[in-house]
Amino acid sequence: MHTINPPVDNVLWVKVNGKLSREEYADLVPSWEQMIGTYGKLRLLFEMEPGFTGWEPGAAWTDLKFSLAHRNELERVALVGDKKWEQWIAKLGALLVNAEVRFFENTDIDEAARWLRE
Repeated sequence: MHTINPPVDNVLWVKVNGKLSREEYADLVPSWEQMIGTYGKLRLLFEMEPGFTGWEPGAAWTDLKFSLAHRNELERVALVGDKKWEQWIAKLGALLVNAEVRFFENTDIDEAARWLRE
């Protein structure tokens, strides 16, 4: 399950819980591409709620394809979570895109939002 908060300028806030499926990810990608079309660059806050358990294989593949296809249009990505493996996802993601990627603990979500808007 995921929710998308209304975008502010080129900042999009996505909350995910449970296991992200390929179908759910396919619902996310058009909004990301629309923002890239509007602003040229996307800043993404990806909030992994405590019940988030990761991506299904199909969703992970779609995420990888999107990241590589839009590696130059992603400007900043804030990954917010509370698990060690989520920190590793942030490090891996930083290798795939030409963007600043940072991991923030759930308790620092306000700081993550401020950083995206700087």
